[in-house]
Amino acid sequence: MSVKFRSRCSFLLLLILLPVFLASCATNRTGELRRAEALRNLGNALVADGKVRQGYAELQKAHKLDPKNPDLNQEIALACRDMGKYDLSIQYFNRALKYKSNFPEAWNNLGTVYLLMGKWDKAIFCFKDAANNLLYETPQFAYNNMGTAYFNKGDYENAIENYQLAIKTVGSYFMAYLNLARAYEARQDWDKALEAYKDANLSFPRDSGAHLLMARLLLRMDKKEDAIKELKLAVKYGGEGKGATKAQVMLRTLEGQ
Repeated sequence: MSVKFRSRCSFLLLLILLPVFLASCATNRTGELRRAEALRNLGNALVADGKVRQGYAELQKAHKLDPKNPDLNQEIALACRDMGKYDLSIQYFNRALKYKSNFPEAWNNLGTVYLLMGKWDKAIFCFKDAANNLLYETPQFAYNNMGTAYFNKGDYENAIENYQLAIKTVGSYFMAYLNLARAYEARQDWDKALEAYKDANLSFPRDSGAHLLMARLLLRMDKKEDAIKELKLAVKYGGEGKGATKAQVMLRTLEGQ
């Protein structure tokens, strides 16, 4: 057999085997991605069950198999946030955004880390990016969070504006009403604060804390009887919580006067 003929045979063999090799690689990669997805689901289930460290460990195993998955990077970032590892959380959020720049959920969640760190301006930057994204399906969360960042800065006007935008987006947004009431109260606008507390209680009437906060405002406004009604509701819905205990103490004091 000539050298030329052997070379031609080798080339033909390579052409035959290359698709088989590529198919084998694709099959292996598909298997890796399936294992990564299974580990990811297990990790998220553990985190949701309150077993954050165990969940984080499973998510890391998934990450070794699928490191460029933006959703997985965000889930690891959230687990890190829940464990108080804020710097590490930021690193994983940045990885998520590296692989998926148009990712408003990650921008909003990254902002919550900066909120926890007390870095209000960085938080606001993230929330704005999320809220301004027309593809973000739940911008009310970004508006509410941005309002909280402004509130913590002492900028009550911008806080109120963003809480109102959250409510405009979803009219039954209990937490936004409650935060709006707190912002009006901080500005000493008692009447508007009272209306916001009423709206909060209408959207979710079984929250003990909201009734307690409203009762305290009513006492400031010298509306004792209305305050007593709210305190009784705080006790009714509070169970054995601290809010209910505080409400009971206040009730005994007011009814003993």
